[in-house]
Amino acid sequence: MSVIRLIARRHLTARRRQTIIAISGMALGVTALITMTAIMRGFQTKFVNEILRISPHVQVLDEDLVPERTLAERAFGAAAVAVMHARPSEQARRIKRPNEIARAAIALPGVEAVAVGLVGRAVVSFSETELSVDVRGIDPPAQDRVTPLGSYVTQGRYEALSTTPDGAVLGSGVAEKLGARVGDRLVAAPPGGQPQSLKVVAVIDTGIPSMDKTRIYIPLRRAQALLGKPDVVNTMGLRLGDIGLADGVARALESMSGYKCESWREANANFLGLFVQMNTITGFSLGILIVVAGFGILSILMQIVLEKTRDISILRSVGFTRRQIQRIFVSEGLIVGVIGATLGCALAFVLVSLLDNLQVPMDGIVKSEKFLVEKSGWHYLGAATFAIGAGLVASIVPARRAGRTEPVEVLRGQT
Repeated sequence: MSVIRLIARRHLTARRRQTIIAISGMALGVTALITMTAIMRGFQTKFVNEILRISPHVQVLDEDLVPERTLAERAFGAAAVAVMHARPSEQARRIKRPNEIARAAIALPGVEAVAVGLVGRAVVSFSETELSVDVRGIDPPAQDRVTPLGSYVTQGRYEALSTTPDGAVLGSGVAEKLGARVGDRLVAAPPGGQPQSLKVVAVIDTGIPSMDKTRIYIPLRRAQALLGKPDVVNTMGLRLGDIGLADGVARALESMSGYKCESWREANANFLGLFVQMNTITGFSLGILIVVAGFGILSILMQIVLEKTRDISILRSVGFTRRQIQRIFVSEGLIVGVIGATLGCALAFVLVSLLDNLQVPMDGIVKSEKFLVEKSGWHYLGAATFAIGAGLVASIVPARRAGRTEPVEVLRGQT
């Protein structure tokens, strides 16, 4: 052990109680930071992973990007044009030339699968129970390549939807509310439309209650007949090999098709923005705990400087340089930071492991049977680095104060 570290250790052990308090404060700050980060990241990672599995990475909507004003300007050239009191179009909103757009989409780099569909609302009834649902008309094999619905089946067979013209796949929440099982027949009626009979061929549980409680999937042709929109397609989903390409693919396809395209980030912008705010607020709040612990280190080292002025002067008189004196107090801050960070990481590891094994059923934005935590070495590395850095920063002022000590003046005043 070097002389500098030996002296630093003696200084800290001489004030054992204050040193323990400073180390404990640092350890608790590190523990809280790691544990809360693991909990928040666990939920967020679960949400994003489930959304990426069950939702298209890019979606084409039936929103035409060419407004009526632009069409009028094209027709009348440079004339002054104003569109006022425009009546809503009586024509059903749709994606024109869906097959052509689908072929163009599959040719884009990174696109692995494309599926067209029809989305609408209807009321389904079984026995005496009625429920308003989101009807999704799909091509079952194509849809399964974009969003693997077949892997979420809990009852029945997803493949039966391809061979049953009046078949229906229910979300688990819909099936539970209706009390319906595979083989049962439902009655579905759109607003102002004619009721039609549907046969339940499968039930799926995606783990996202907002989908499971509201959606049913039926063959595209059946949906077009049920909703009174023959040959209409109003949505198109794409699956990519690399989700990082989603924004670029959406922009390219939007330019090619003339229809509004959304990447998965845009479709879930509200949630993702909320996650960023939560992470910022939590990180800032818990970081303050470590900063406060750093002030504790600062207080201890300042007291040591004031109490050890004579000892510092003696060290200077026997040949210690200003830099070596400063290194003593920097070493003390580093020691407290390292020990506090180490204890905090150890305690956080135990706590996160306990939470990871805690069976707590959750049914909110996402569904889970256990407490959601994310185990990542980066959480520990980041928190430990912050704690050690706080200890080093806290030692700078005392170290500079000690380094400015003039041995002649101090020793002369004590003779």
